[in-house]
Amino acid sequence: MRATLDAPRDIRSATLSVHDTASVLGVSPQLIYAMVADGRLSAVRVGGRVLIRRATVKRLLGDPPPMAVDDAMNKHEAACVSTS
Repeated sequence: MRATLDAPRDIRSATLSVHDTASVLGVSPQLIYAMVADGRLSAVRVGGRVLIRRATVKRLLGDPPPMAVDDAMNKHEAACVSTS
């Protein structure tokens, strides 16, 4: 499934995991956790998961071209599949 920051269909597609957010922003997951902890990045906690709204990431990126986000997400997903 291709992840983009546009047109969420449900809660899963309306949010990104910490790792996906880190991939899209080009930073480490640890930095994302730190930004959530100190309030620089708003997040939702669902069960034990920390989820970041796609709209929040879009605002941070200044509404990037969808292809740039798609490329980052595809690289992240390919890396996850190849290490499984």
